[in-house]
Amino acid sequence: MREYIVNTGYSISIAGPGPSTVVGIAPTSVGTIEVIRAWCSQFSSTSSAQQRIAIGSKASTYGSFSASTPVATKSGDPSSAITTTTTVMVQGGCGINASSEGTGTLTLQYPDNFNVLNGWLWVPTPNETFMYSGAKSVAAYLTLLANPGTTTGWNAGLVYRELF
Repeated sequence: MREYIVNTGYSISIAGPGPSTVVGIAPTSVGTIEVIRAWCSQFSSTSSAQQRIAIGSKASTYGSFSASTPVATKSGDPSSAITTTTTVMVQGGCGINASSEGTGTLTLQYPDNFNVLNGWLWVPTPNETFMYSGAKSVAAYLTLLANPGTTTGWNAGLVYRELF
């Protein structure tokens, strides 16, 4: 199976305030993606603080994102069927650091908390992965559920498989 990474790069500033989606991926209308890994960290904070985070899903009205192109995890694989989004995300699109969350409701699937000094890594066993179907117009979201104390220096990403 082909696997891809969508990540924020080394250092973004969280748009905030309130919930801030750091990565969003909407499968094509005929595709399905399986999220198999997620991470989030902040590099410049020296103060211990808890941060709320969640993997979730959103239907239809996704929001506006900055561009991030999916990268294949295996050098021989073709480009992803998911393409970068530079404005409002649509099916078959992905983006980072949402500037607006859209009107769709975020359904929390894996809410969690982490200390910003340690970062957060989610590596599920095979039976605990999440799948998102383009036929259902459902996108995968990695969202900070509260504005962090330090909004600069963030890094986050999702690794997914394309299933057809």
